[in-house]
Parts: sequence; C-alpha cells; structure tokens
Amino acid sequence: MFFKVLHIIFNNLNLIFADFQNNEFSSGNPISRLSGLINLKYLDLSWNYLEEFSIRNESLKFSQNSHDDLKSIDTYGAINLQLVRVSLKLGMLK
Repeated sequence: MFFKVLHIIFNNLNLIFADFQNNEFSSGNPISRLSGLINLKYLDLSWNYLEEFSIRNESLKFSQNSHDDLKSIDTYGAINLQLVRVSLKLGMLK
C-alpha cells in the first residue's frame, strides 16, 4: 500500500513540498524518483536510514536530512538549492 501511495506522489508534477520523515527509507528505495518532481521546492527525508543521498532536481531550494545514517550527500544537480540541513555520521566520514 505504501509504495502505491509513493507512486501517486511521484507522478504529481505540481508537488512543491514533500515530507518523508520516519519512513524507514534506505539508500535503495524509490526516493531517486524525486528528481522527476519538476516543481519540488522543499524536501524533508529526516529520521530514515539513508546512508547516501543524491538529488538531481533543478527546482529544489531546501533539503533536510537530519537524523539519518548519512555518509555522503550529492546535490550537484540541484542548482537552485539554497539551504541544506544534514547530520552526518562524523566517525564514518573519510
């Protein structure tokens, strides 16, 4: 059921705010499809199990990934990003 809801969300091109806190996402889940949301401005993926996060979305302005298991983050394709809030596992950084 949850993935059916995600399918509906990821096909809503008018979506400007997406809050996916506390959903047990890990780095292989379908969050990569967020790049296709052409009007997305605000994204919150906090309190998940993400170890890596990469986004290629030119409309994104704010991204929050706090309290995840992040070891790396790549926002190279988010050229309009103005604010990123993350908490990285400092012991894991190379």
